[in-house]
Amino acid sequence: MDDPVDVSMFDPEKDVDALLPVTVNEQRLTNLLQAIMMGVCMAAMPLIRLVPVSVLWGYFFYIAFETLQGNQFCERLLLILTAPNRRYK
Repeated sequence: MDDPVDVSMFDPEKDVDALLPVTVNEQRLTNLLQAIMMGVCMAAMPLIRLVPVSVLWGYFFYIAFETLQGNQFCERLLLILTAPNRRYK
């Protein structure tokens, strides 16, 4: 990293334009789908009210518990609590 840059291989004045994006495409489809799903959930509110609250709490707990395995923050906390001789290298 501390080596001097060879200007003959990469000249920022000439080569940087090839690396810059030409256009930015804005996508509004995801915003539309999100609004449609919110409308469906609002329309389904009478059906959701029929589900017992304990079932919803259990479902949300299950979803939260299952996502902990791939969460980098939780994995690092687990590494802090793991004995140094048990950690993988």
